[in-house]
Amino acid sequence: MLRLAGDDGDQSRRNRIRWRVVGDAPVISSAGQRIIPDEPIGDLCRFDYTVICGGLLHDDSICDPALETALANANTIIALCTASFALAQAGLLKDRRACVSWFHHAAFCAAFPNVKVTGTQLFVVDGPIITCAGGTGAIDVGAWLVERHLGAATAHKALDILLAAEGRAANAPQPHRSSKRLRDTRLQKVALLIEQSLGSPPSVTKLASKVGLSKRHLSRLFVDETGLTPSAFAREARLDQSRWLIETTKRSLTAIADETGFADAAHFSRVFRRHFGVAPSKMKRGSAREMSSDLVAKLA
Repeated sequence: MLRLAGDDGDQSRRNRIRWRVVGDAPVISSAGQRIIPDEPIGDLCRFDYTVICGGLLHDDSICDPALETALANANTIIALCTASFALAQAGLLKDRRACVSWFHHAAFCAAFPNVKVTGTQLFVVDGPIITCAGGTGAIDVGAWLVERHLGAATAHKALDILLAAEGRAANAPQPHRSSKRLRDTRLQKVALLIEQSLGSPPSVTKLASKVGLSKRHLSRLFVDETGLTPSAFAREARLDQSRWLIETTKRSLTAIADETGFADAAHFSRVFRRHFGVAPSKMKRGSAREMSSDLVAKLA
């Protein structure tokens, strides 16, 4: 996004926007790509924006002490994907709102229960801290920055070349399998909220308040779009998740029942069989994982 907006054509000249990759040593990305910095981190106040790219969450310490110190002098910080974890660990999200992917929402809440975080929208701007869910949401943050500094025409030009229909607003819902069939953005956010709390589904009243609707209005919208009440939609989401867990993991049915909010394994089995027409114990365990492994072997 910045490359295309930084020039009048598509020759990667940095006429309007300049950037540098900074770091005190080469870094291996989670994809195995070696990133060589242009210059040491130094004093980050020399940049208008400091963008932190997230990586794998496999260590208790996800923010390097040297970087943590340097971030204290940064002007505006943009955290992409799991970089929000690093900012939270550094104490930079205290008393601020933040955003993470729906995929990492539960892990973030468990690690930083005192941070006000959302997993339903694309990015959050809170003063000098911008947090983004990651993925294609990085394009939307880029479009927001370009429009802010260079105007809408420049942003639209870059988006057109990227084959992106438009720059989505910060509060646009994160696309997810449960919300893709929903047109109303309020229902999309409710679907994400349901996905994030399958083990202890929130009440319809609480869901409605989260999107500024009455319980009756929310129920009517759900029935109009899906033919299901919010409670029935939530039950389907829990069942879909339980089936996915059966097909991709080796967890016990008791553990899956607990994780997806059923009273016990017996209750889970009855509801599952009534919905899918087969008992969960009769499904092939880990079948999706085995299919994936077979495909990887063939590609290799």
